[in-house]
Amino acid sequence: MKIAIVHIADIHFMKNEPEGVSKILNAFFDDLTLQKQKLEEYSVFLGVTGDIVFSGNDSESYKAIFDELNNKLNSIGITRDYRITVPGNHDLDREILKNDLKEIRKNIEEITTTEKKFNDSYDKENSFNNKFENYECFESDFAKYGIDFNIAGKGHTINEEIGVFCLNTALCSLGGINNIDDKKKLAIYSRGLVDWCRNTSTKLNILLMHHSLNNLINWSETELKQIIESNFILVLCGQKKRIN
Repeated sequence: MKIAIVHIADIHFMKNEPEGVSKILNAFFDDLTLQKQKLEEYSVFLGVTGDIVFSGNDSESYKAIFDELNNKLNSIGITRDYRITVPGNHDLDREILKNDLKEIRKNIEEITTTEKKFNDSYDKENSFNNKFENYECFESDFAKYGIDFNIAGKGHTINEEIGVFCLNTALCSLGGINNIDDKKKLAIYSRGLVDWCRNTSTKLNILLMHHSLNNLINWSETELKQIIESNFILVLCGQKKRIN
């Protein structure tokens, strides 16, 4: 099976301000329709690499963007089975973090000092789950392939040759609360990614993530770069400016 992947990111949708996004999405859908016709010999997938909504605590915006994307994509022929998503820093629920922000920030700083410490901490007590609940509900309805409630990331087999890994680079993000900058403070759960790379039988693997490498804390950046060079033929990431 020959596949093509259309990549979009950073929609930053807000239910109360849909006009700019909708206008651009309509142009995107028009072009996608034409491209899919030209690629009739291919199975066309859509990869969405994070920041789907502007604020991850806004469940109504997720519902609205789901309707906007899902209906049109279905009509084009890119159904749920041909969609891949990962979350970004805007997709986490900042309201959940606000009450204990000082303690959460301190804990993140402590457990991200080394790769082993972070991986061990994640394995021992995963305290990241609840801040992605709204995103997870969206992903479950929208896409067959994603983090799939595994929070740190999950690998999938597209066919016997092609695999995709959906990596959550926003695990340690504070979502910009109080203008806190996440750059060079983000960590990935490398243990799960390495295990998948070792065990997958697919030879052509694609990595989807929201943040670029230079946004990660030094050890995460170094480790992920090495993993990519050894295991992936293509990386799709987000972090663009808001399109509306």
